[in-house]
Amino acid sequence: MKTRGKFVGCYDTPSNFRVDMQVKLVLWGPGLSGKTTFLRAIAKLYPHMIVAGPIELATSEGRTIWEDYLALQACYRHLSVTFHIYTTTGQRRFLHTREYVVGGADAILFVADSRGEQIKENKRSWEELTSILPPVPPPVLVAANKQDLPGVLSCEDVASILHVDEDIVYPTIAREAWGVDEAFKELVRSSLIGEMKPKTQY
Repeated sequence: MKTRGKFVGCYDTPSNFRVDMQVKLVLWGPGLSGKTTFLRAIAKLYPHMIVAGPIELATSEGRTIWEDYLALQACYRHLSVTFHIYTTTGQRRFLHTREYVVGGADAILFVADSRGEQIKENKRSWEELTSILPPVPPPVLVAANKQDLPGVLSCEDVASILHVDEDIVYPTIAREAWGVDEAFKELVRSSLIGEMKPKTQY
C-alpha cells in the first residue's frame, strides 16, 4: 500500500535531547527527465523543513553538471532526521560523477521520462544504475514523470519497460508538483525501513 503522512519540521527541540539521524536520498534518471524540477518541487512542498539549499550546479543551458542538493530536517519527539537529497546529472559523459553521488544512498528515486520517444534513454539509464548498485541494494522507486504530456507511457508501461513491479512506480508532473508529495513520502519511508517492495527485481 502506498503510504500517506505528514512531515513535521524541527522547531524548539533542544539539540542535547535529540537523537540525530542522517539519511541520503538520490534522484537518478536520464537527461532532462525532470530530476532538478522534482527537487525544486520538494523544496516548495516542505519550505519549513529546509536547512540547506536548494543548490543547483548547472551549465548556462540549465543542464546539471555535477549534482543538485537539498537538505530537509524532520523531528519526531526526540528523534531528528536530516534528509540529504541529491540529483545526479543525466548527461552520458558524467557517469563517474553519478557513481560518486549515488554512493552510500539509503534510497533512490529513478525519475523516468514518460514520453514514448525516451524509452531507449530510460532503459539505458536504468541499466546503468542497476549495474553499479551494491550486492545488497538500497530501496529503488520510480517516478513516471511528465504525465501531463500527450501520448505518454502509463505507470504500467514504465514498469514493464524497466522490468519492475508497478507498485513501485508513481505518476508525477514535477513542474506542477503533482504526485511529488506521495512519491517523496514513499521514498522517505523506504529509506527508513530499508526494504524493497514485493516482487521488485532489477
